[in-house]
Amino acid sequence: AHGLDVILMLNGAPHHPMEMAWRVVNTVLGPQVLQPPRSRARAARFPGLPGSRYRDPQTRFVAEFSKQDGHLALKSWNLLPVPMHDDGSALRIGADDLPEDGITIAVADLIASDAAPAELPVRRGRRLLRLQRLATAGEVDDATRGADLVGCYRAEDLAADVLIEHHGAALQMLIQADAPAVRGVLQAWAPDVFGLTVPDEPEVPLGGVLTVQRRAGEVTGLLLDTFRSRGLWFRRLPGRAGSDGPHGLADQGRAQHP
Repeated sequence: AHGLDVILMLNGAPHHPMEMAWRVVNTVLGPQVLQPPRSRARAARFPGLPGSRYRDPQTRFVAEFSKQDGHLALKSWNLLPVPMHDDGSALRIGADDLPEDGITIAVADLIASDAAPAELPVRRGRRLLRLQRLATAGEVDDATRGADLVGCYRAEDLAADVLIEHHGAALQMLIQADAPAVRGVLQAWAPDVFGLTVPDEPEVPLGGVLTVQRRAGEVTGLLLDTFRSRGLWFRRLPGRAGSDGPHGLADQGRAQHP
């Protein structure tokens, strides 16, 4: 209607594209043309949510709430937080704010108590999910929870070898393909559920959620879900991280981080 097209090329920069696009629109068109901006959700109205993390057992979808400049934001699949809007009856992230289905949470399910609810109904698009609250930071021990993950894996979808090992007090994952190796840190969120972050790439935020797969109690592999990809399979290989590993991966990992 106003002849304005906005094209953003972020190249992985840690900024939310729709938020930046709206800044351009607001600057060019101004308040005399635009409707009043949507109301940002105030974190003080929902004191139990910031820092809370939830997961849907069926889809493995994980949502984490945070506070940004006094407002509420939500992080999907352990990536960048997205501002939430409050229309009085529901918290929302529209489909135009996410490259996937929009998110709606009824306010009535949140304001009954100052504490974060144990179960949180969340609508993603047309589907209603019942998310379960996960442990908060300090309630789980990364090293203890991930002790039996240590070892070598093969990710055929990535054509990559994968090593999980302890580096000091941290549980780390090294992904080695034809491209330079990527090293991420694993954080225990719940039994057999881990968050993956890549701290060495601050300009290109990478992250995801790992779900451990077992047979008769033994680890058989890992499923990695990210914002763009779901169900990447990491097959457990025989042997432990102390061995040579596939293609000398264990030695490569130690050479990069002595």
